[in-house]
Amino acid sequence: MNNETQPAGSPVPALRLRGLSKTYADLTAVKDCSLDLYAGQVLGFVGPNGAGKTTTMRCIAGILSPTSGEVFVNGHDAAKDPVSAKAALAYIPDDPKLFDGLTVWEHLRFAASAYGVVDWKAGPRPS
Repeated sequence: MNNETQPAGSPVPALRLRGLSKTYADLTAVKDCSLDLYAGQVLGFVGPNGAGKTTTMRCIAGILSPTSGEVFVNGHDAAKDPVSAKAALAYIPDDPKLFDGLTVWEHLRFAASAYGVVDWKAGPRPS
């Protein structure tokens, strides 16, 4: 992460976007999006269809590669260290492709195992 924009001793943002842009041929879906989101903060993307909300989320989650800009998740550069960035992120797409034979709990266990997340159970297992 670029420490020039972060004062020494300040917390690392849970999510940092710097100049995130995504274009498809002649269409600019996201243009120069920058933000810092810290633990405990809540952010909602609001806008009409085609505004770039899903594209932004897919770039953050590593499903799409940004055309330009940087994405950091808990200090992990999503381009240089994508596995660590994904392991620090909980992303459920608007149309999740779950394995038909798995329960939700089994799917979460599978995803945690795939990314090497060992402490993914935050509380008691739902009944």
